[in-house]
Amino acid sequence: CGCSITTTGVYTVAQSLNFASGVGDCISIGTKNVILNLDGNTITGPGSSSTGSGIHIKKAASVWIEGQGTASTQSIISGWKYGIENDGNDVLIENVSTTGNAKAGIYFFKANNSQVVNFSSSNNSGYGVWLSSGGNNEVGAGTTSLNVLDGVFVGCIGTGSGTCASGGGNAKSNTIYDVTANTNGAGGITVQFNSDFNQIGKCTASGNSTFDLSDKHGGNSCAHNLWFANTPGTVNKSCVQ
Repeated sequence: CGCSITTTGVYTVAQSLNFASGVGDCISIGTKNVILNLDGNTITGPGSSSTGSGIHIKKAASVWIEGQGTASTQSIISGWKYGIENDGNDVLIENVSTTGNAKAGIYFFKANNSQVVNFSSSNNSGYGVWLSSGGNNEVGAGTTSLNVLDGVFVGCIGTGSGTCASGGGNAKSNTIYDVTANTNGAGGITVQFNSDFNQIGKCTASGNSTFDLSDKHGGNSCAHNLWFANTPGTVNKSCVQ
């Protein structure tokens, strides 16, 4: 670990990577037009003490993270603060498994026009997938289960007074589609009060500790969020369907 990609190109991980003392992120990407093929290799961090991410896209654009490549299984990213952190634009993340990470398996921070598909994010100590801010992102064809908090969480961390604490903002016009969110320690799929114009469709959620599907806008309103054709066990209001 401790790799920094600063030149446009195609990169392949040739062997499994492990945390090295003094390293924050294992692989950071700080330039545009990068393809990173993990080729099924594991990326293992130090555990709950981690201050970095297994893969960190740092305000870069047009980046493709391919987890499986020619391997028989997806790349497993575990033991980091965030398994994958995306702060960029036009990023595609696919065929990855994030597990055992401290804050979230997959974390989008001010990311736009990005996708994560064909993934698993389970058994993390925080969220499975956290879209904390940004817009026009897509989360699809994935599984989030057995996370300590929500399987998928859209928006900021709230305070008791209904305002945002640090670590997140507005998350708007995102699409969550064909995601299975079961048996998480909080909600299955949750959209916070500050996040609007999102679409959540054809998702399945059951056995979560609070609501399987939840929209946190006030009253019985979902604001401009559209919930459609989902299969939940429990919902928090009638506009969540």
